[in-house]
Amino acid sequence: VYMCFCRDPDVGAPITSLDIVHGEDDKVQPKEHFYRLPYNINPNAEQVYVCTSNHGLPIVDVLVLNSHRRDVAPPPGYRKIDMDLVLSHYGFRPSSSPSLSSSTTTDENHKSGDDKESKYSYLCYKRGLSPPITDMDIVFDADDVTAKKADGFTV
Repeated sequence: VYMCFCRDPDVGAPITSLDIVHGEDDKVQPKEHFYRLPYNINPNAEQVYVCTSNHGLPIVDVLVLNSHRRDVAPPPGYRKIDMDLVLSHYGFRPSSSPSLSSSTTTDENHKSGDDKESKYSYLCYKRGLSPPITDMDIVFDADDVTAKKADGFTV
């Protein structure tokens, strides 16, 4: 699973908030003022969706933080959405679970020298004044990644 985003002001309004929703089926609804991206990022278990909003200070960067610790802090300047992307907080992660990629991936295990397998993956974002992210998408294979890059998206 790959997270793609672009900074093209002609595409739309800046994305200002991110959220994660989950449920047992594809009818799970986002919070008020949020739009749910149409793709389940956790197809092997409970369904997980990324949601975006256009109300507030723009988001300028997004990353996925991987850790074996549930209480891992986000990098300086980033806000962590405290919902595990693969719902491993139930103590179970199917071996065939997808791993998320994004423009930046921070693996706390590698930074600490710990070689344990990551149990948790969190979406983090940073607000600021540099060019804002205006569109996000989720893709599932390398051909789609190539197409998104040709459309001006960062993966």
